[in-house]
Amino acid sequence: MNKKFLIIVPVLLVLSSVLVIIKNLPQKQFYLEDKYYGSSDFIEINADNLKQLIDDKESFALFVYQPGCITSANFQKNLEKFTQNNNIQFYKMPFSDIKNTTLNKKIEYYPSFAIFNKGTLIDYLDAGSDNDLKYYESQKEFKTWFTDYVLLKKTNSSNATQTSNNESTNNIDTTTDKTAETTTNVTPENATSINLENVTKDPNKVNIYFFWGSTCPHCKAEFAFFDEIKAEYGQYYNLYTYEVWENPNNADIMSTFANALNDSTTAVPYTVVGDESFIGFGESTKEKIINAIKNNHKNSRDVYFDKIKK
Repeated sequence: MNKKFLIIVPVLLVLSSVLVIIKNLPQKQFYLEDKYYGSSDFIEINADNLKQLIDDKESFALFVYQPGCITSANFQKNLEKFTQNNNIQFYKMPFSDIKNTTLNKKIEYYPSFAIFNKGTLIDYLDAGSDNDLKYYESQKEFKTWFTDYVLLKKTNSSNATQTSNNESTNNIDTTTDKTAETTTNVTPENATSINLENVTKDPNKVNIYFFWGSTCPHCKAEFAFFDEIKAEYGQYYNLYTYEVWENPNNADIMSTFANALNDSTTAVPYTVVGDESFIGFGESTKEKIINAIKNNHKNSRDVYFDKIKK
């Protein structure tokens, strides 16, 4: 065997081991810019603002959210508590705006959270990763992740004592679902008067009203759930679906249903089974929806016919 080969192989192995060690070394912690300490506000920015921050080589943190997404709303509640407890300021930006930024090739799902050091993306949370789920649900876990990179400054704020309930699913393709949507002739002048001409009331079936967003991954998961239970429970319900992010008429319908049920929500997925409502979608929601179908399919109460239409 060639002697040079015998020498080169061990050297390459050593170099490979060194690179692995270097890669796994702890990230050097850093402070954000001074202006981000001492306040707990969220600052809304756009693609141009983000580019300027990167060009100026600033150190900052960015919350990427989707308006009307229940998971984004729940995560923001955790972030708000975190900023208040640590007197620190974050930027926020709609997911739809990142397509024109350098984040477009990195962040595929929402919500997300990105950390920049001197204009360079250091790390971000991936909503499509099971490993990152704990950072969304627990303020304590988020702080552990965040402070692996960013140094906090002492404040007088109390420590967080709560975490928000965040029902979500992961690893879901965000391509728009092609499930057929029930068509309605809606002519609302406002969110208090609607006429759903294609909706009927069956004494042996409960009506399900499902409000969803065109690129909402959790809505896609709920569509898949209804496909899964159709064979066993389809005889007990009629499903009416309304896409609300791109259809303002459907958004009015959702607002009317939420008001009738005293629900404070503008987020999807939002599901009404008869006169029971469910905000968000996750494993525990599946069981609740199935129970509502089984318990209410006979002579069910219906919020549309019993309250809204009257």
